[in-house]
Amino acid sequence: MMKWHRFLYGLLFIMVVGGPAAAQLLPGDIVVIGVQSDGTDRFAWVPLVDLVPGQEVYFTDAGWNAEAHAFQRQVNATSNSSTISPSGGAIRYTAPLQGLAAGTVVEVKIDRRTKGEPGAYTLAVTGASADDFFAANDTDVVGDQGLSIATTGDQLLVLTGSLLQPAFVFGVNTGADQWDLGSTTAQHSSDLPPGLTEGLTAIAIGAGPDAGNEVDNGRYTGPATGTRETILAMIADRAHWETSDTAIDDLTGGRSLFDLIPADPVIVRLDTIFVAPGDTSRMPITIVNTTDRQVGFLRFRVILKGQAAFVQIPISGIPEGVDIETISVDGESLTVSVTPQFGQPSIITVDTLRIIGELRMIPDDDALGKTVGVYILEDTSFTAQDTSGLTLITSGLDGAVQVGIRGDINIDSRVNILDATSLVYRMIHDKLSAPGTIFYQMADVNADGLVNVVDVIGIIRMILGLPLVDAVQTRTIYTAEAFARLHAPRPIDNHSLGILLSIKAGQHVAGLYAEFSFNSS
Repeated sequence: MMKWHRFLYGLLFIMVVGGPAAAQLLPGDIVVIGVQSDGTDRFAWVPLVDLVPGQEVYFTDAGWNAEAHAFQRQVNATSNSSTISPSGGAIRYTAPLQGLAAGTVVEVKIDRRTKGEPGAYTLAVTGASADDFFAANDTDVVGDQGLSIATTGDQLLVLTGSLLQPAFVFGVNTGADQWDLGSTTAQHSSDLPPGLTEGLTAIAIGAGPDAGNEVDNGRYTGPATGTRETILAMIADRAHWETSDTAIDDLTGGRSLFDLIPADPVIVRLDTIFVAPGDTSRMPITIVNTTDRQVGFLRFRVILKGQAAFVQIPISGIPEGVDIETISVDGESLTVSVTPQFGQPSIITVDTLRIIGELRMIPDDDALGKTVGVYILEDTSFTAQDTSGLTLITSGLDGAVQVGIRGDINIDSRVNILDATSLVYRMIHDKLSAPGTIFYQMADVNADGLVNVVDVIGIIRMILGLPLVDAVQTRTIYTAEAFARLHAPRPIDNHSLGILLSIKAGQHVAGLYAEFSFNSS
């Protein structure tokens, strides 16, 4: 019996704490982009942040009374008191299991309302499901008359938390071009709710400062692309609103989505692009952004004899002619040149590859063993290509990406016979890098997940410009068929090894014999 109790307690714990917690919305995280009181009441809104499953948002036409620190109540004309119940109403939205993505335009049309607590609404909704909206009238807090935007001027307030303890997110006022500056008791007027700032997280779209300057309908007509802060500032600016005293046919301006740009650009940092003395045949490397994230900086890490130096270069905004940075460590230098592509914006679509910069690395004569490198964030990716258009292999862990050339065992930015012999040596002496590392991938020439004699033959075929066994290619190949045979290594003495390789292409046969001597280290 005790086991069942533990099981039930554990299940209860999972039910209580297992789901994602709703995030605390801040003022401006949701905006209203349209209100209509003529004809059928409608309003349109947009979240500027992702709404997590279960997130609750309230919409009410009840005004706020700053002095009472409560929603507005009607004034009793006989006793001149405000003891009569509020006359507004409320609708609650609850984000579904999949949440609601930032930028989604939601329009709510109130076809019918039923008075009472909580009342009832018949809604037509676009951009979300009407099943996620619920009646939330409250007789003592906002009223039980139902949400109804008055043609004599009104307000629409957006809040989270609860109606009794609201945390205001946004507000729009149609009764004048300003919110009431002092506590008001008028039925369809409102003080500026606490936490909101006029011109930033609240807007008054009336035609003038007086009570008779109300407008019946209004919609936002400004840009729909920008950062959260940029869009919020434009929506809270009356200059970007169109108002009318006749019904507006298209309350959203035909928009279904706002394109929100990350406020902070993604920082792309290169990691481990190998260079060698005097070898610029594979430079410059073209860096291509393959995501829809904005790229703001390239950050280079240069390692010279174990010491690291950093340079950060913006993709845009570099002064004309300033595109070369020389990094010096202990008197040794490596020149890094970045040529930004100013003609193209850094925002791209997923199905479009956009060149964001060209990286040119010119090593000094003593630069053997130095690396210039790059890190990249997990939610951004890039491909690196050499001057021939070859996409270099990459490897990474926890968002760090390494780049190398397949078959470049010696890490000298070229593939030649030294790489073949080096691979043989590493195989014989069991000095291969661990699977999954960039060095293992560079040795796995045929990309079959194994490093063996077939990869040695593959390096030889690469040197000769011949095709590999599979589709992996490193450069332009010849169509002539060739066969390579690596003969068994022949020990010469305790410190020497002889290797014979024969290659047949058509009627031609070529042989190579190499003798190696190794010291104890």
